[in-house]
Amino acid sequence: MTDRIQCFFLTPSNYAEESFRRYTLSDNLHCPVTRSEHDAESKLGIKEYSSEGGGRSTNIVDKSDPRWPTTCRCGYVFKPEDSWLHNLIRLYDGAPLGEKVTLNKAPVGSMYYADWYDWKGPDGHCLVVVTPGGPWIVDGPSTGRNGEGPGWTRTGEISLVTAMPSIHQPGVYHGWLRDGWLVSC
Repeated sequence: MTDRIQCFFLTPSNYAEESFRRYTLSDNLHCPVTRSEHDAESKLGIKEYSSEGGGRSTNIVDKSDPRWPTTCRCGYVFKPEDSWLHNLIRLYDGAPLGEKVTLNKAPVGSMYYADWYDWKGPDGHCLVVVTPGGPWIVDGPSTGRNGEGPGWTRTGEISLVTAMPSIHQPGVYHGWLRDGWLVSC
């Protein structure tokens, strides 16, 4: 693991990754591959982002569209009553190589506003930083003190943020956010 990782700020783009997803919710239909529900997704490409429905739509397009997944990786064949989901996942700009990324695939060092959370920092936004241990809600409460910790103090401009005290994701990552750099303890 690198001792220092420079952070960068992601901003919402006007594009989304579109896909069709099928999955099961039945307790007795566990997939031996995913060890969860049967699940399959067909990537359809990139399209203009629409904020209707928060960008994620359950509106069913034509179920006869041949791009809908028909089977799970384990071979399970989806039934008509299994779930159908049309996804539009917003893409973000600002990654180091210029590529657009979804937040669930944001690289380590990414910073972004997650204003869907109730917590707010000094600029009125809720900041998230992706650490080597995963996403960390800088403006959220600390979980290290019986889940009721006071949280972190955030100072500095995006993306030269400093947060106090240290970041501790037990068993995964322990470090600092100093002047826009993740620094290992």
